[in-house]
Amino acid sequence: MLEEKMWLLIEEFEELSEFLGGYFHQDMEPLEEVWAEIVENANRKNTTLLLNDIDRFLNSNLSHIEKEEFIKENCDLYFPAINTTPLEWLIQMQIEFKKLLPSLKD
Repeated sequence: MLEEKMWLLIEEFEELSEFLGGYFHQDMEPLEEVWAEIVENANRKNTTLLLNDIDRFLNSNLSHIEKEEFIKENCDLYFPAINTTPLEWLIQMQIEFKKLLPSLKD
């Protein structure tokens, strides 16, 4: 993907980009600990904003390859090691956030 297009997508999907880079970076803990940290820091407002961004991203006109490149460019997960693709992983994160949302405080 062209660098210019990536920057435009980062701006368009700012919440998603910040989430990916903020939690899934090169110095991150094991995924279970990262999820525990996400849950600890989550609130209804920010989680709703993130879910909206994920929904817009997944429903965008970007190609499958562009979506996967965006995810890989914005986080430091090595997807073969966790036996999934970037899109499958993001969809699973979306499902987990939707489960979490009702228990969150404002």
